[in-house]
Amino acid sequence: MAIRQIEILKQVSATVEGTFGNLSRDQLNWKPGPDRWSIAQCLDHLIRTNEGYLSQLAEISLGIKRKSLWERLPFLPAIFGKMLLKASHPEAQGKMKAPKAFEPLQSNLPAEITGHFLAHNRALIRQYEKLPQGNLASYRLTSPASKVIVLRLEDVVQLLPAHEQRHLQQALRVMQTEEFPG
Repeated sequence: MAIRQIEILKQVSATVEGTFGNLSRDQLNWKPGPDRWSIAQCLDHLIRTNEGYLSQLAEISLGIKRKSLWERLPFLPAIFGKMLLKASHPEAQGKMKAPKAFEPLQSNLPAEITGHFLAHNRALIRQYEKLPQGNLASYRLTSPASKVIVLRLEDVVQLLPAHEQRHLQQALRVMQTEEFPG
């Protein structure tokens, strides 16, 4: 299962590098409206979201992840996993408000945000490659946004690449806006 997700992460990285890699700081930070995100903010949001899961993925890979009290409750992971997968799917309609923990830090990010995203994605791919084979449903992770949001590892493995695809599409729409600075 993780092999397909790794390919999606690699495809997102290749598109980000090829499409946004040579954009200027002004282009990366240009917003189509005051309440809309720039390309840089989309990338920053993905970094901030995925970062919160990296240490937990590493703990699972090393066999040292301990379940929190919330992670021991059997019904929570299935509920949250299905809900977040549906909402983060690239084809999902409508906007979702990002949790405070995942909001971009600022709107004037450095041009190096593209390189930061690519380095971060390489780290995420390395963690995916180290995950145990077999029944991923038995592992639990806590969302960095809230300790009561508990997810099965198999859902997180699908969620993060789908979320990246969703925000890649958002960033591409920003670049396709007629007013986008050339």
